[in-house]
Amino acid sequence: ISDGIIAGVEFQADAFFSGGGIAAVDALALGRVGGYVSDNALAYGELGVGLLNSTPVYAIGAGVELAMTDTIGIRGEVQGIGAFGSMPSVGKANAGLIFHLN
Repeated sequence: ISDGIIAGVEFQADAFFSGGGIAAVDALALGRVGGYVSDNALAYGELGVGLLNSTPVYAIGAGVELAMTDTIGIRGEVQGIGAFGSMPSVGKANAGLIFHLN
């Protein structure tokens, strides 16, 4: 969008396991908008739609990406997921290594 504001999309699919096997699955399409808070840190918010165990849901969240090199970084985010018309009923947090192709 500009030098300091970034927008993008992401698709996520997850399987959640418990002692008895797969407890839940989700698939989400997310839109993100964020801004640089320092030379190597980006904070963003996200909003999207998808399915949780075949139920239509929305997701709302926030995260941070920290650049380690020009192409490699680390990311952490939290999301709330809920059925339409209700508050989020599931929370999800993840962290990972990311690779930029730009």
